[in-house]
Amino acid sequence: LLDELADCEHFDVHFVRARYGGGKTHFLRCLQSEAKSRNWATAYVLLKHGEVELDRFNTIVAEIAEKLELPDDKRGLPALLEQALVGIAKRSGFDPAGHTSLKARERAQHGVVRFAQDHGLGYQFTLALQVCMYALIERDLALFAQFANWLAGGNDPLTVEPNTLLSSPNQTKTKASRTVLKPLGLGDAEQLIRLFALLVDEAGYSGLYLAIDEIELIAGQTPRRRNNSFQTLRELVDQTDENLIPPSTCLYLAAT
Repeated sequence: LLDELADCEHFDVHFVRARYGGGKTHFLRCLQSEAKSRNWATAYVLLKHGEVELDRFNTIVAEIAEKLELPDDKRGLPALLEQALVGIAKRSGFDPAGHTSLKARERAQHGVVRFAQDHGLGYQFTLALQVCMYALIERDLALFAQFANWLAGGNDPLTVEPNTLLSSPNQTKTKASRTVLKPLGLGDAEQLIRLFALLVDEAGYSGLYLAIDEIELIAGQTPRRRNNSFQTLRELVDQTDENLIPPSTCLYLAAT
């Protein structure tokens, strides 16, 4: 199944059910190990009461971003983000180890905008990726970390001044106004999973394996929180547009 998904760039969801002690976690971990050996990026997320909960979407995002494991043994969303953006920039003439012309910098910025637009990513995600590309080119590690943290479910809003992203002083300044990137919410779930999958593909890996365990914690929530949790699940699972599905992605949801 993993090989087929990698080849056809499709999105697949599986629900895993067993009693306590029935081997769900072991099964998911075995699959994760197998996926990683086949050049897949993987993340195993264990829901925890008061810490990682489906109705608090930023906690899910933060856990995925932290638990992300790459086949080259690097971990976390920043490592994946850097690899993907370097790949985009290199095609524009960017040399990570040497000098890069202003023209190549400009092409790299245009490249990341095209990447976002071609895959239906919204304005907030496009701006965040632009800033990350700018920070990568300028070797501004703090700025890169700040916006990578926002993409990883950070709680603090960030402000982007579009004119600060210009790669050359001779470029025509934009009339676009300053934009505040609010923390990611439930409405961003569908785009965010697609972004993670697209970054995995851009970095040269076969696909994204994502497992979320102990879904049964929903049962102990208040009706309002339970409804919000089910809404998160629907956002993750109901990928109905064939043109906008997370490519080469396998999602496993496990519960008693």
